[in-house]
Amino acid sequence: MYIEINLLPQSFRPKKRLVSIDARSAVTLVITVAAIGLGYYYYSLHNELSAMTSHLADLKQQEQQIKFVLDLEAEVKTLREAITERIDIIKSITSDSDVRFELLNHINTVMPENLWLQSITEQPQAQGASISFNIEGMSYSKENISAFIAGLERFEKVSTVALESITPAPLEIRDAFKYVVRVDLKSSQPLTEPAAAKRPAGRAARR
Repeated sequence: MYIEINLLPQSFRPKKRLVSIDARSAVTLVITVAAIGLGYYYYSLHNELSAMTSHLADLKQQEQQIKFVLDLEAEVKTLREAITERIDIIKSITSDSDVRFELLNHINTVMPENLWLQSITEQPQAQGASISFNIEGMSYSKENISAFIAGLERFEKVSTVALESITPAPLEIRDAFKYVVRVDLKSSQPLTEPAAAKRPAGRAARR
Protein backbone atom coordinates (compact mmCIF):
# COMPACT_ATOMS: atom_id res chain seq x y z
CA MET A 1 0.00 0.00 0.00
CA TYR A 2 1.26 3.42 -1.01
CA ILE A 3 1.05 6.24 1.53
CA GLU A 4 1.80 9.84 0.53
CA ILE A 5 3.47 11.79 3.30
CA ASN A 6 3.98 15.56 2.97
CA LEU A 7 7.05 16.47 4.92
CA LEU A 8 6.84 20.21 4.23
CA PRO A 9 6.13 22.46 7.14
CA GLN A 10 2.56 23.59 7.61
CA SER A 11 3.37 27.16 6.59
CA PHE A 12 4.80 26.00 3.22
CA ARG A 13 1.98 23.74 2.33
CA PRO A 14 -0.48 24.99 -0.43
CA LYS A 15 -3.81 26.14 0.90
CA LYS A 16 -6.87 24.20 -0.17
CA ARG A 17 -9.80 26.11 -1.72
CA LEU A 18 -13.13 25.69 -0.08
CA VAL A 19 -14.94 25.61 -3.48
CA SER A 20 -13.30 24.27 -6.52
CA ILE A 21 -14.65 25.80 -9.79
CA ASP A 22 -13.27 24.85 -13.10
CA ALA A 23 -13.53 26.96 -16.32
CA ARG A 24 -16.58 25.13 -17.71
CA SER A 25 -18.56 25.66 -14.55
CA ALA A 26 -17.65 29.35 -14.52
CA VAL A 27 -18.84 29.83 -18.11
CA THR A 28 -22.05 27.99 -17.32
CA LEU A 29 -22.63 30.19 -14.27
CA VAL A 30 -22.00 33.39 -16.27
CA ILE A 31 -24.41 32.29 -19.01
CA THR A 32 -27.07 31.44 -16.44
CA VAL A 33 -26.77 34.82 -14.70
CA ALA A 34 -26.85 36.64 -18.07
CA ALA A 35 -29.95 34.67 -19.11
CA ILE A 36 -31.70 35.56 -15.86
CA GLY A 37 -30.78 39.23 -16.31
CA LEU A 38 -31.98 39.30 -19.90
CA GLY A 39 -35.20 37.58 -18.90
CA TYR A 40 -35.88 40.14 -16.20
CA TYR A 41 -35.06 42.96 -18.63
CA TYR A 42 -37.45 41.51 -21.25
CA TYR A 43 -40.16 41.13 -18.60
CA SER A 44 -39.71 44.79 -17.60
CA LEU A 45 -39.88 45.91 -21.24
CA HIS A 46 -43.00 43.80 -21.79
CA ASN A 47 -44.74 45.38 -18.81
CA GLU A 48 -43.73 48.87 -19.93
CA LEU A 49 -44.94 48.17 -23.49
CA SER A 50 -48.28 46.93 -22.15
CA ALA A 51 -48.67 50.10 -20.08
CA MET A 52 -47.82 52.29 -23.06
CA THR A 53 -50.28 50.34 -25.27
CA SER A 54 -53.03 50.84 -22.71
CA HIS A 55 -52.21 54.54 -22.43
CA LEU A 56 -52.26 54.86 -26.23
CA ALA A 57 -55.70 53.22 -26.33
CA ASP A 58 -56.93 55.73 -23.72
CA LEU A 59 -55.54 58.61 -25.79
CA LYS A 60 -57.30 57.33 -28.91
CA GLN A 61 -60.57 57.08 -26.99
CA GLN A 62 -60.14 60.62 -25.70
CA GLU A 63 -59.36 61.74 -29.26
CA GLN A 64 -62.62 60.22 -30.49
CA GLN A 65 -64.54 61.95 -27.69
CA ILE A 66 -62.90 65.30 -28.48
CA LYS A 67 -63.67 64.84 -32.19
CA PHE A 68 -67.29 64.10 -31.34
CA VAL A 69 -67.50 67.21 -29.16
CA LEU A 70 -65.91 69.35 -31.90
CA ASP A 71 -68.32 67.99 -34.52
CA LEU A 72 -71.23 68.65 -32.19
CA GLU A 73 -69.97 72.17 -31.50
CA ALA A 74 -69.67 72.83 -35.25
CA GLU A 75 -73.23 71.58 -35.77
CA VAL A 76 -74.52 73.77 -32.96
CA LYS A 77 -72.66 76.76 -34.41
CA THR A 78 -74.22 76.14 -37.84
CA LEU A 79 -77.70 75.86 -36.32
CA ARG A 80 -77.11 79.01 -34.25
CA GLU A 81 -76.05 80.95 -37.35
CA ALA A 82 -79.14 79.74 -39.22
CA ILE A 83 -81.43 80.72 -36.33
CA THR A 84 -79.72 84.11 -35.99
CA GLU A 85 -80.17 84.71 -39.70
CA ARG A 86 -83.88 83.88 -39.48
CA ILE A 87 -84.28 86.12 -36.44
CA ASP A 88 -82.59 88.99 -38.29
CA ILE A 89 -84.96 88.47 -41.24
CA ILE A 90 -87.97 88.50 -38.92
CA LYS A 91 -86.67 91.62 -37.19
CA SER A 92 -86.13 93.36 -40.51
CA ILE A 93 -89.71 92.53 -41.55
CA THR A 94 -91.41 93.42 -38.27
CA SER A 95 -89.11 96.14 -36.91
CA ASP A 96 -91.52 98.91 -37.95
CA SER A 97 -94.80 97.09 -37.33
CA ASP A 98 -95.27 98.83 -33.99
CA VAL A 99 -94.74 102.20 -35.73
CA ARG A 100 -97.50 101.41 -38.22
CA PHE A 101 -99.82 100.35 -35.43
CA GLU A 102 -99.12 103.55 -33.48
CA LEU A 103 -99.80 105.62 -36.59
CA LEU A 104 -103.19 103.95 -37.14
CA ASN A 105 -104.11 104.58 -33.52
CA HIS A 106 -103.06 108.21 -33.84
CA ILE A 107 -105.14 108.63 -37.02
CA ASN A 108 -108.21 107.40 -35.16
CA THR A 109 -107.67 109.99 -32.41
CA VAL A 110 -107.21 113.02 -34.72
CA MET A 111 -109.98 112.41 -37.26
CA PRO A 112 -112.48 115.28 -37.07
CA GLU A 113 -116.20 114.90 -37.62
CA ASN A 114 -117.52 114.78 -41.17
CA LEU A 115 -114.23 113.31 -42.41
CA TRP A 116 -113.67 109.69 -43.27
CA LEU A 117 -111.01 107.48 -44.81
CA GLN A 118 -111.19 105.45 -47.97
CA SER A 119 -107.73 103.85 -48.01
CA ILE A 120 -104.30 103.92 -46.39
CA THR A 121 -101.58 102.68 -48.74
CA GLU A 122 -97.95 102.15 -47.86
CA GLN A 123 -95.66 103.28 -50.65
CA PRO A 124 -92.79 101.07 -51.91
CA GLN A 125 -89.49 102.02 -50.34
CA ALA A 126 -85.84 101.10 -50.54
CA GLN A 127 -84.15 99.11 -47.79
CA GLY A 128 -83.55 101.37 -44.78
CA ALA A 129 -85.59 104.25 -46.24
CA SER A 130 -88.34 106.04 -44.33
CA ILE A 131 -91.87 104.64 -44.32
CA SER A 132 -94.35 106.55 -46.44
CA PHE A 133 -98.16 106.32 -46.60
CA ASN A 134 -100.84 107.78 -48.85
CA ILE A 135 -104.06 108.45 -47.01
CA GLU A 136 -107.13 108.92 -49.19
CA GLY A 137 -110.54 110.02 -47.99
CA MET A 138 -113.37 112.48 -48.23
CA SER A 139 -114.72 115.36 -46.15
CA TYR A 140 -117.48 117.92 -46.31
CA SER A 141 -115.13 120.85 -45.70
CA LYS A 142 -111.55 121.90 -46.33
CA GLU A 143 -111.29 123.02 -42.73
CA ASN A 144 -111.75 119.44 -41.56
CA ILE A 145 -109.01 118.32 -43.94
CA SER A 146 -106.68 121.03 -42.59
CA ALA A 147 -107.48 119.98 -39.03
CA PHE A 148 -106.78 116.36 -39.94
CA ILE A 149 -103.37 117.30 -41.43
CA ALA A 150 -102.52 119.32 -38.33
CA GLY A 151 -103.43 116.34 -36.16
CA LEU A 152 -101.18 114.05 -38.20
CA GLU A 153 -98.26 116.45 -37.75
CA ARG A 154 -98.53 116.05 -33.98
CA PHE A 155 -97.49 112.39 -34.23
CA GLU A 156 -93.93 112.33 -32.85
CA LYS A 157 -92.65 109.81 -35.41
CA VAL A 158 -93.90 111.75 -38.44
CA SER A 159 -91.26 113.43 -40.59
CA THR A 160 -93.48 115.29 -43.08
CA VAL A 161 -97.18 115.55 -43.85
CA ALA A 162 -98.13 116.89 -47.28
CA LEU A 163 -101.45 117.42 -49.01
CA GLU A 164 -100.99 115.74 -52.37
CA SER A 165 -104.34 116.69 -53.86
CA ILE A 166 -107.83 117.91 -53.02
CA THR A 167 -110.62 117.70 -55.56
CA PRO A 168 -114.36 118.32 -55.37
CA ALA A 169 -116.47 115.20 -55.09
CA PRO A 170 -120.15 116.17 -55.44
CA LEU A 171 -122.58 113.95 -53.59
CA GLU A 172 -126.33 113.72 -53.87
CA ILE A 173 -126.96 115.44 -50.53
CA ARG A 174 -123.93 117.63 -49.93
CA ASP A 175 -120.81 118.56 -51.83
CA ALA A 176 -117.59 116.98 -50.52
CA PHE A 177 -113.90 117.08 -51.17
CA LYS A 178 -111.73 114.13 -51.97
CA TYR A 179 -108.19 114.41 -50.59
CA VAL A 180 -104.87 112.56 -50.72
CA VAL A 181 -102.38 113.15 -47.90
CA ARG A 182 -98.83 111.76 -47.89
CA VAL A 183 -97.30 110.92 -44.50
CA ASP A 184 -93.57 110.22 -44.19
CA LEU A 185 -92.33 108.63 -40.99
CA LYS A 186 -88.85 109.22 -39.63
CA SER A 187 -86.31 106.75 -41.03
CA SER A 188 -85.08 103.94 -38.78
CA GLN A 189 -81.53 102.65 -38.71
CA PRO A 190 -80.80 98.92 -39.30
CA LEU A 191 -81.02 96.84 -36.14
CA THR A 192 -77.45 95.55 -36.59
CA GLU A 193 -75.87 98.96 -36.04
CA PRO A 194 -74.62 99.64 -32.49
CA ALA A 195 -76.44 102.96 -32.32
CA ALA A 196 -79.74 101.27 -33.02
CA ALA A 197 -79.07 98.55 -30.45
CA LYS A 198 -78.89 101.15 -27.66
CA ARG A 199 -82.32 102.60 -28.43
CA PRO A 200 -85.45 101.24 -26.74
CA ALA A 201 -87.24 98.59 -28.74
CA GLY A 202 -90.01 99.88 -30.97
CA ARG A 203 -88.64 103.41 -31.37
CA ALA A 204 -87.26 104.59 -34.69
CA ALA A 205 -83.98 106.43 -34.96
CA ARG A 206 -84.17 110.18 -35.20
CA ARG A 207 -82.39 112.02 -37.96
